[in-house]
Amino acid sequence: MQRPGAADISLDLLYDIRTNGPALKSAQDCLGARKPPTLVVSGKNDILFPAVSQQRYREVVPNAEIHLTDSGHCALADRSGEIATRMHDFLSRVL
Repeated sequence: MQRPGAADISLDLLYDIRTNGPALKSAQDCLGARKPPTLVVSGKNDILFPAVSQQRYREVVPNAEIHLTDSGHCALADRSGEIATRMHDFLSRVL
């Protein structure tokens, strides 16, 4: 977020996730073209980014690994140990 323009890009993406706007389309195109190993961990009770929206990653990156934790929007704060374990497992397989 310290690089010039990073905050603006993040805000554009946050807005576009809700409206399916151009910044989101650009990010999806980039992911779709590259199909990188992708791990998505989110709270299943997140009211800002509902669980159904996390499943959209599979439309762009079919092999995306998606895990929904028993938490809300602050999944990392609520489930840091679980998320760290999932990240470690994922990275040990793809790196």
